[in-house]
Amino acid sequence: MLGGARKFTKVCSWEHHHFAVQQLNGFWKFLFRYTYKRLDTIVTLNKDEKQFYWKYSKKPCVIPNFIAPPQLTPGSGKDKPGYDLLSVTRFNHIKGIDLLMAAAKIILSQNPQLKWKVIGYGEQKDVFLDFIKEENLSKQLIYQPADKTDITKDYRNASLFVMTSRNECFPLVLLEAMSNGLPCIAFDCDTGPRHIIQQNKNGILVKKENVQELAAAVGILVTDKDRMEEMSSNARVQAGNFSPERIYGMWKQLLS
Repeated sequence: MLGGARKFTKVCSWEHHHFAVQQLNGFWKFLFRYTYKRLDTIVTLNKDEKQFYWKYSKKPCVIPNFIAPPQLTPGSGKDKPGYDLLSVTRFNHIKGIDLLMAAAKIILSQNPQLKWKVIGYGEQKDVFLDFIKEENLSKQLIYQPADKTDITKDYRNASLFVMTSRNECFPLVLLEAMSNGLPCIAFDCDTGPRHIIQQNKNGILVKKENVQELAAAVGILVTDKDRMEEMSSNARVQAGNFSPERIYGMWKQLLS
């Protein structure tokens, strides 16, 4: 923007972070205000994030992320889940690894038959591994390093997806889970999960950072197979609403 790019082209920003968690010092706040008012548009991932940018631009718009349907092969259906719960996350404060551990302590003590796989990486990995040892949960709480590009098999071997993030913008991991038929449970963050999870239809939203409520929601769902099957079907339908073709069409309309 400072180099005069708008003299020969249109310029837009594409925002992928939750607005409220961006930490800017005085210099960057000034630069942000100066340049964003001159953008042709600001692309956000959901309608709540869009509202944050009205004071900087009169032209924000919403284009969510897309999810391609999983490539299914013969025999790839869910015959018998290898574990009950699945989380795919980063081990840090924003993603709520401490909340996940607190929830696991409640859920797995009340439901000793359940197995919960957690696929992830991050600076608090050792804290998580120490928690598993200290609580003697090695047979119930299963850690898998996030070193694979395709974890479709892991999604399809689970029954329910759990996300414990404190903040999100548009968590693609929820769509990945839903495209594989997983109902989802998540905290109702300021933005993000509420734009994907349809309450009591394809998943459950619980009060932000309320571990007891999340544990209760998990306990209710895992004992109601009929409800889980209905939510599983609805999850696939919801994932289809974010197909590449639909989202590409929104980009094409914007850019043309």
